[in-house]
Amino acid sequence: MFTIRYTVQFVIALVILLPTLAFAASTTTATSTTTKSASSTPATTTAPTTPAPAPKVSEAALSADAQSRINNLAGLISNKQDAAVRRIENVIKRLDSRLNIMETGGSDVHEARIHLNEAKISLAKASSSLSTIDKAVINFIGSATPRESWSSLKVTYTDINTAIRSAYDAVVATVAAASNPQQATPATTSSTTASTSPKL
Repeated sequence: MFTIRYTVQFVIALVILLPTLAFAASTTTATSTTTKSASSTPATTTAPTTPAPAPKVSEAALSADAQSRINNLAGLISNKQDAAVRRIENVIKRLDSRLNIMETGGSDVHEARIHLNEAKISLAKASSSLSTIDKAVINFIGSATPRESWSSLKVTYTDINTAIRSAYDAVVATVAAASNPQQATPATTSSTTASTSPKL
Protein backbone atom coordinates (compact mmCIF):
# COMPACT_ATOMS: atom_id res chain seq x y z
CA MET A 1 0.00 0.00 0.00
CA PHE A 2 2.88 2.30 0.86
CA THR A 3 4.60 1.74 -2.50
CA ILE A 4 1.42 1.96 -4.53
CA ARG A 5 0.64 5.39 -3.08
CA TYR A 6 4.13 6.71 -3.84
CA THR A 7 4.10 5.13 -7.27
CA VAL A 8 0.81 6.88 -8.14
CA GLN A 9 2.21 10.19 -6.90
CA PHE A 10 5.39 9.65 -8.93
CA VAL A 11 3.36 8.95 -12.09
CA ILE A 12 1.23 12.09 -11.53
CA ALA A 13 4.35 14.21 -11.00
CA LEU A 14 5.90 12.71 -14.11
CA VAL A 15 2.83 13.46 -16.19
CA ILE A 16 2.87 17.06 -14.98
CA LEU A 17 6.62 17.64 -15.39
CA LEU A 18 7.25 15.78 -18.64
CA PRO A 19 5.55 18.28 -21.01
CA THR A 20 7.30 21.22 -19.34
CA LEU A 21 10.70 19.51 -19.58
CA ALA A 22 10.12 18.71 -23.25
CA PHE A 23 9.07 22.32 -23.91
CA ALA A 24 12.15 23.67 -22.12
CA ALA A 25 14.42 21.36 -24.10
CA SER A 26 12.90 22.38 -27.42
CA THR A 27 13.26 26.09 -26.65
CA THR A 28 16.93 25.69 -25.65
CA THR A 29 17.73 23.82 -28.87
CA ALA A 30 15.85 26.41 -30.92
CA THR A 31 17.72 29.27 -29.31
CA SER A 32 21.07 27.53 -29.72
CA THR A 33 20.46 26.91 -33.44
CA THR A 34 19.38 30.50 -33.99
CA THR A 35 22.50 31.81 -32.27
CA LYS A 36 24.68 29.54 -34.40
CA SER A 37 23.02 30.65 -37.61
CA ALA A 38 23.19 34.27 -36.56
CA SER A 39 26.92 34.02 -35.87
CA SER A 40 27.66 32.36 -39.21
CA THR A 41 25.96 35.03 -41.35
CA PRO A 42 27.26 38.59 -41.47
CA ALA A 43 25.03 41.26 -39.96
CA THR A 44 23.41 43.59 -42.43
CA THR A 45 21.71 46.83 -41.56
CA THR A 46 18.36 47.54 -43.14
CA ALA A 47 16.38 50.73 -43.03
CA PRO A 48 13.14 50.53 -41.05
CA THR A 49 10.21 49.98 -43.37
CA THR A 50 6.72 51.27 -42.84
CA PRO A 51 4.04 48.60 -42.86
CA ALA A 52 1.97 48.45 -46.00
CA PRO A 53 -1.59 49.70 -45.57
CA ALA A 54 -4.14 46.99 -45.18
CA PRO A 55 -6.11 46.37 -48.35
CA LYS A 56 -9.57 47.83 -48.26
CA VAL A 57 -12.18 45.11 -48.00
CA SER A 58 -14.70 45.48 -50.76
CA GLU A 59 -18.24 45.51 -49.45
CA ALA A 60 -20.64 43.09 -51.07
CA ALA A 61 -24.35 43.60 -51.53
CA LEU A 62 -26.70 41.59 -49.33
CA SER A 63 -27.83 38.17 -50.47
CA ALA A 64 -31.50 37.53 -51.24
CA ASP A 65 -31.90 35.52 -48.02
CA ALA A 66 -30.35 38.31 -45.93
CA GLN A 67 -32.52 40.89 -47.66
CA SER A 68 -35.65 38.92 -46.83
CA ARG A 69 -34.69 38.48 -43.17
CA ILE A 70 -33.77 42.15 -42.73
CA ASN A 71 -36.99 43.24 -44.45
CA ASN A 72 -39.06 41.07 -42.09
CA LEU A 73 -37.18 42.31 -39.02
CA ALA A 74 -37.51 45.96 -40.08
CA GLY A 75 -41.22 45.39 -40.67
CA LEU A 76 -41.65 44.04 -37.13
CA ILE A 77 -39.79 47.00 -35.61
CA SER A 78 -41.78 49.51 -37.68
CA ASN A 79 -45.08 47.84 -36.71
CA LYS A 80 -44.20 48.05 -33.00
CA GLN A 81 -43.24 51.70 -33.29
CA ASP A 82 -46.40 52.47 -35.28
CA ALA A 83 -48.56 50.75 -32.64
CA ALA A 84 -46.87 52.81 -29.90
CA VAL A 85 -47.58 56.01 -31.83
CA ARG A 86 -51.25 55.08 -32.25
CA ARG A 87 -51.64 54.29 -28.54
CA ILE A 88 -50.11 57.61 -27.51
CA GLU A 89 -52.29 59.43 -30.07
CA ASN A 90 -55.41 57.92 -28.45
CA VAL A 91 -54.21 59.01 -25.01
CA ILE A 92 -53.52 62.54 -26.29
CA LYS A 93 -57.05 62.79 -27.75
CA ARG A 94 -58.60 61.71 -24.45
CA LEU A 95 -56.42 64.09 -22.46
CA ASP A 96 -57.32 66.93 -24.81
CA SER A 97 -61.01 66.23 -24.28
CA ARG A 98 -60.52 65.99 -20.51
CA LEU A 99 -58.63 69.27 -20.37
CA ASN A 100 -61.46 70.99 -22.27
CA ILE A 101 -63.95 69.74 -19.67
CA MET A 102 -61.70 70.89 -16.83
CA GLU A 103 -61.23 74.30 -18.46
CA THR A 104 -65.01 74.68 -18.78
CA GLY A 105 -65.32 73.83 -15.09
CA GLY A 106 -63.03 76.72 -14.17
CA SER A 107 -59.70 74.91 -13.71
CA ASP A 108 -56.47 76.45 -14.90
CA VAL A 109 -54.92 73.79 -17.16
CA HIS A 110 -52.34 76.00 -18.85
CA GLU A 111 -49.34 73.94 -17.67
CA ALA A 112 -51.01 70.68 -18.72
CA ARG A 113 -51.69 72.17 -22.16
CA ILE A 114 -48.00 73.04 -22.57
CA HIS A 115 -46.98 69.44 -21.85
CA LEU A 116 -49.71 68.10 -24.12
CA ASN A 117 -48.49 70.29 -27.01
CA GLU A 118 -44.95 68.96 -26.46
CA ALA A 119 -46.33 65.42 -26.71
CA LYS A 120 -48.13 66.30 -29.96
CA ILE A 121 -44.95 67.76 -31.49
CA SER A 122 -42.82 64.73 -30.54
CA LEU A 123 -45.45 62.34 -31.84
CA ALA A 124 -45.68 64.26 -35.12
CA LYS A 125 -41.91 63.80 -35.58
CA ALA A 126 -42.21 60.07 -34.97
CA SER A 127 -45.16 59.75 -37.37
CA SER A 128 -43.31 61.69 -40.07
CA SER A 129 -40.26 59.41 -39.83
CA LEU A 130 -42.42 56.29 -39.78
CA SER A 131 -44.15 57.36 -42.97
CA THR A 132 -40.84 57.17 -44.86
CA ILE A 133 -39.18 54.28 -43.01
CA ASP A 134 -40.27 51.62 -45.52
CA LYS A 135 -38.57 53.49 -48.36
CA ALA A 136 -35.41 53.88 -46.26
CA VAL A 137 -35.36 50.13 -45.51
CA ILE A 138 -35.74 49.29 -49.21
CA ASN A 139 -32.86 51.65 -50.06
CA PHE A 140 -30.71 50.00 -47.37
CA ILE A 141 -31.50 46.45 -48.51
CA GLY A 142 -30.78 47.16 -52.16
CA SER A 143 -27.69 49.25 -51.50
CA ALA A 144 -24.31 48.21 -52.94
CA THR A 145 -22.72 49.43 -49.68
CA PRO A 146 -25.09 48.18 -46.96
CA ARG A 147 -22.69 48.98 -44.11
CA GLU A 148 -22.72 52.68 -44.95
CA SER A 149 -26.47 52.70 -45.57
CA TRP A 150 -27.13 51.01 -42.23
CA SER A 151 -25.66 53.92 -40.27
CA SER A 152 -28.27 56.37 -41.63
CA LEU A 153 -31.12 53.86 -41.16
CA LYS A 154 -30.00 53.22 -37.58
CA VAL A 155 -30.11 56.96 -36.88
CA THR A 156 -33.67 57.08 -38.25
CA TYR A 157 -34.82 54.25 -35.99
CA THR A 158 -33.10 55.86 -33.00
CA ASP A 159 -34.76 59.21 -33.72
CA ILE A 160 -38.18 57.54 -33.89
CA ASN A 161 -37.62 55.82 -30.55
CA THR A 162 -36.43 59.08 -28.98
CA ALA A 163 -39.49 60.96 -30.28
CA ILE A 164 -41.86 58.27 -28.96
CA ARG A 165 -40.15 58.35 -25.56
CA SER A 166 -40.36 62.16 -25.45
CA ALA A 167 -44.06 62.04 -26.32
CA TYR A 168 -44.66 59.47 -23.58
CA ASP A 169 -42.80 61.56 -21.00
CA ALA A 170 -44.78 64.65 -22.03
CA VAL A 171 -48.06 62.71 -21.65
CA VAL A 172 -47.00 61.65 -18.14
CA ALA A 173 -46.20 65.29 -17.31
CA THR A 174 -49.61 66.32 -18.69
CA VAL A 175 -51.39 63.85 -16.44
CA ALA A 176 -49.39 65.04 -13.43
CA ALA A 177 -50.20 68.68 -14.17
CA ALA A 178 -53.88 67.91 -14.77
CA SER A 179 -54.12 65.99 -11.50
CA ASN A 180 -53.35 69.15 -9.50
CA PRO A 181 -54.99 71.96 -11.47
CA GLN A 182 -55.05 75.52 -10.20
CA GLN A 183 -58.46 77.09 -9.90
CA ALA A 184 -58.88 79.98 -12.27
CA THR A 185 -59.13 83.24 -10.32
CA PRO A 186 -62.55 84.79 -10.89
CA ALA A 187 -62.64 88.36 -12.12
CA THR A 188 -63.25 90.76 -9.21
CA THR A 189 -66.20 93.08 -9.67
CA SER A 190 -66.34 96.23 -7.61
CA SER A 191 -69.78 96.68 -6.13
CA THR A 192 -70.91 98.99 -3.40
CA THR A 193 -73.36 97.65 -0.88
CA ALA A 194 -75.52 100.04 1.03
CA SER A 195 -75.50 99.64 4.74
CA THR A 196 -78.89 98.96 6.16
CA SER A 197 -77.91 99.17 9.76
CA PRO A 198 -79.64 102.03 11.60
CA LYS A 199 -77.57 105.03 12.59
CA LEU A 200 -77.26 105.73 16.23
